[in-house]
Amino acid sequence: MQIRKVRKHELSQAAELANKIFRSNRSPIMGSAFPALFQPGIVHSFGAFDDRGKLRAFMGMAPLQIRTEAGVVNAFAIGSVCTDPEFRGAGLASKLLEQCQAYARISGAPLLFISGDRSLYTRNGAAYFGQSLRFELHAGSLIPQDSQKESPYIISDFTASDIFTLHRLLEQKPAALGWSVAELEQYVDAAPYAAVSDQVPCFRTAASSSGEIVGIAMFSIPSTDTSSANAEQESKGRLLEWAGDPESIIAILHNVLSSQQLDGLTITLPWQDQALSSLLQSYSSQPVAERNAGTVMIVDGPELLRQLGHDGRTDLTAEELCSCLFDPQSPYRKEDRSSLPLVPLPYMYGLFFI
Repeated sequence: MQIRKVRKHELSQAAELANKIFRSNRSPIMGSAFPALFQPGIVHSFGAFDDRGKLRAFMGMAPLQIRTEAGVVNAFAIGSVCTDPEFRGAGLASKLLEQCQAYARISGAPLLFISGDRSLYTRNGAAYFGQSLRFELHAGSLIPQDSQKESPYIISDFTASDIFTLHRLLEQKPAALGWSVAELEQYVDAAPYAAVSDQVPCFRTAASSSGEIVGIAMFSIPSTDTSSANAEQESKGRLLEWAGDPESIIAILHNVLSSQQLDGLTITLPWQDQALSSLLQSYSSQPVAERNAGTVMIVDGPELLRQLGHDGRTDLTAEELCSCLFDPQSPYRKEDRSSLPLVPLPYMYGLFFI
């Protein structure tokens, strides 16, 4: 078995294997849902190939940059990890992970964000990270609005001409993916989380009375096709991303719950989204505390610290460093480590999803 990078002409094999594993008896959408992994371009993913050149195991890798107030961090996201059932138990995934770790180091990417928490990852140093709050809004207990007061926001569907506004508003957040406009368009179009959830994307803007867009929110909602046997799942949606004025996002939430006739919305906010979290809690919506989504692996601690403007020296293990940097409640944030930055991260199962 040969372990190596996947070549451009082999991406169709990768999509086919991913569809076989993740989309059995469902529409084969992996290729279109994850263009960063399966569409032609520069390939970072790794595979295990048999002696006939057939792909038997795949580990998708997509590069990303995370922009925070502490600095810009290079990283890779790992997802669509799959092995042909006939070749499981041979340690192929472990060998692929070793290659991905080495590749990240030589690429100057000290972090690997992993879509999952299998023992394959945790025994190799991946850890849960950050803090978030999950809110469940329900149609029967809508956030109260003053019925005598007209909303100051005009809610509309997102259009292609709003892409620069979306990019600008996202850049104003304390932590966001360092997308170019073209990359952002790719994810808006593909909406991977909605696609693999067998839902559809829903994008709304909120404009002031002058017509200026002050807030944008993106959702995964049930399709109007009611052929699914699980009606309860169909009735719930999820907030994928938001940007702009938090008050305007509240107005969008109202609009989507009512206009889409949803039974509920799941809203997960990373710890730094305090303004929107406070608004939701002020309306008696009590959250559940969780970690960020998936796991993260620090493959080069000194390089990570340098990218965050630190001198790169620390006595912490990789797991302790992960806690100290990304968790505001970390037990490792002691006075003698006060120089280490507290780094907000975007929620990793949102508009960006690998």
